[in-house]
Amino acid sequence: MEVKQHADYHTRTGLDVARIARAVLEDLVEGYQAGLSRLKVDQAMIVCNTKFSEHALQYARCRDILHIGWSSPLGQDLQTMIRGRSVYPITYIRGLKSSARDSLVSVGIVTLRQLADKRPEDLAREAGIDKTDSKRLTEMAEDILSSVK
Repeated sequence: MEVKQHADYHTRTGLDVARIARAVLEDLVEGYQAGLSRLKVDQAMIVCNTKFSEHALQYARCRDILHIGWSSPLGQDLQTMIRGRSVYPITYIRGLKSSARDSLVSVGIVTLRQLADKRPEDLAREAGIDKTDSKRLTEMAEDILSSVK
């Protein structure tokens, strides 16, 4: 499985990612067949938080590579999964500083629901975030969650 996370959501995941995933699969299959590994792998998968380029999609379909991106495959895409389960990542918060994101992740907070459920004073203490910032972040998480219902 190849997982790609792009900071710029306008970036498309391109053909090279699909080709590399296929090459890794072939290496793993050859290693298993040669007795160099006990791990049997029979399919590649790419998961990313952006759209795939058209070439990457064509290649993935042609080479039977499972793929989940922001808008594909239709109905099973990342966007549909997030909305259907209301599991929004903390990166939905516009302007979230990387230091705050890293602090949240370090204490296991990766979704807006987890963030909104925290009391600001607990968040400040546990994640080492300024009290004013922790209050602002929990309020932003609550606002986003209430707007997407």
